[in-house]
Amino acid sequence: MGKRRKARQAEAMKRAKRKKIIFAAVCAAAVLITALIIFGSLRLSGTRTDEDGALDLTRLSLTMLSAEVNRITARPDNYIGQTIKMSGPYYAVYNNGLGHYQHFVAVKEVDSCCPFEGLEFIWNGDVSREAYPEPSTNVEVTGVFKAYEELGQTYYYLAVEDIIVLR
Repeated sequence: MGKRRKARQAEAMKRAKRKKIIFAAVCAAAVLITALIIFGSLRLSGTRTDEDGALDLTRLSLTMLSAEVNRITARPDNYIGQTIKMSGPYYAVYNNGLGHYQHFVAVKEVDSCCPFEGLEFIWNGDVSREAYPEPSTNVEVTGVFKAYEELGQTYYYLAVEDIIVLR
């Protein structure tokens, strides 16, 4: 009777060990699948491209657009040379230190309480205010992401060849 009992205990231990191994494998697979879903969706937001290979931000929801613009401005060197397409309200800000206007496509309508998020753009190398649409006009721009240095600071912008005024 002692031998049978020991054999049953040994068999039960083997089954328990197999169950633990299976459970660990299932958990590892679940973690891997979850990670792939999360990182895949994060990556997807940054890799939406149009037929020309431009990073197309025009198809993103406001939340995703804000996140993507934050990602671009947080790590701008990762985007140098990339073509980016963006739409939103146009705003111009006169920068006293630089002595010229900076032109932006904002993520959302600018209000008095909050600073806006957006990307600076320069249309055909012209920074004068006269060449651009009226402030708050909804525009779409496509340009190559570049950098310029002024007064010891690096500024990042889209070099844009055309502005499309949206209705």
